[in-house]
Amino acid sequence: MPTEAQTVEARVTILEYRADKQEEAQDALRKEYTEEHTALRKSLQGIEKNLQTIKWVACGAGLAFLSQVIGLKEAFAALKVFL
Repeated sequence: MPTEAQTVEARVTILEYRADKQEEAQDALRKEYTEEHTALRKSLQGIEKNLQTIKWVACGAGLAFLSQVIGLKEAFAALKVFL
């Protein structure tokens, strides 16, 4: 029959093993989180770039429409007022 010290030592060994496994699981989760974070950031940057492109296309279309409606000379005069 094991002594009390041996029983405590066995329990400590089991707890150390569990702690090591928990640490390994946490490391795996951190790595997965970092990979997902990087992928999401790249995706968000792509979306922001597309939105900026849409914004400038819309501004160009608005300016083209304005120049057609009121004429090119008047359009530049109107822009000068806003700038």
